Amino acid sequence: MHRFLLLALTFAALVSAQTPEDRTLRIQNAPTPADFTELSLSVLSVSGTQAVSSDAEARQFTIRGTDAQLQAAQWVLTELDRPASAAPPVTKRLTLNGKDEANTVSVFYLSPAISAQSFNELQTAIRTMTDIRYVGPAVQRRALALRGTAEQVEFATWLLAQPSAQPASYVFPQRPDAKEQALMERGLFDNQVRVFRYANAPSVQVFNEFQTLLRTISDIRRVYPYVEQRTIFLRATPDQVPLALWLTAQLDKKLPTESKVVSEAYSTADGDLVRIFHFAGATAQDAFRERATALRTATGIRRFYPFESARTIAARGTPAQIAQLEALFQQ
Repeated sequence: MHRFLLLALTFAALVSAQTPEDRTLRIQNAPTPADFTELSLSVLSVSGTQAVSSDAEARQFTIRGTDAQLQAAQWVLTELDRPASAAPPVTKRLTLNGKDEANTVSVFYLSPAISAQSFNELQTAIRTMTDIRYVGPAVQRRALALRGTAEQVEFATWLLAQPSAQPASYVFPQRPDAKEQALMERGLFDNQVRVFRYANAPSVQVFNEFQTLLRTISDIRRVYPYVEQRTIFLRATPDQVPLALWLTAQLDKKLPTESKVVSEAYSTADGDLVRIFHFAGATAQDAFRERATALRTATGIRRFYPFESARTIAARGTPAQIAQLEALFQQ
């Protein structure tokens, strides 16, 4: 009888923990309606709770969720709801109760000196590189709240440290599941992470052209720019990373060149060749565009990128296509 009662109480406690409840939260330090909205949305996004009601004038909102979700919401709000005069906060982490794998919550405080654009670039890179679903940006406070697995949050911590400490490499996930393991064995899983600087970019346009070229030629889907520091975040397969680094080495230098130059060929795992074709720096912009269009049309190369500001073409194709392109380029 005693054992039965204990099991019944345990079951009731588990059911209670998973039954959604309502809780009203009040924000103390939200001087404007926009600030109130940003903080409340951050709490909702990270905790996974549902909004029940919101009163911007009273600076309070009601949410609905499980015990673990409410715990996350209360903790994130406490961390973010700080007066502007408070001492600079430090990054903290919380492990939630419950069985959800996404049981680790952290609030990261970025430099208050970075621009809103840079903050958004970083949070986009973090969100998509780590596969974290629960992300709550607080742009005005330059704070980023995240909820994911312990491994995901650890990876996010590493990524946010890299803009000032790169180049660097990382493997994520370090504990792949069965599906990811099968892809890894075929060389198709993008678990290789690199963070590096493209230093020779005198303008945002040049930097953006380079990162588009990198994505186009390497077929890497996860390429994210941090424009302010001319930094690239990428996550790729083991075969894609060497190509990305080779392209960077070929292009991260003073461009355009004084005369026509053709790089050595890079051989990819699938049998393609990649080459870089530098036009003379004196080539007019219109002439470069016309020539690039003609070369692309004549060769039929699909992965072909005209790096206009550098008067350079990057191309990836079959050995026959690249040979044809070189012959036409030299005419």
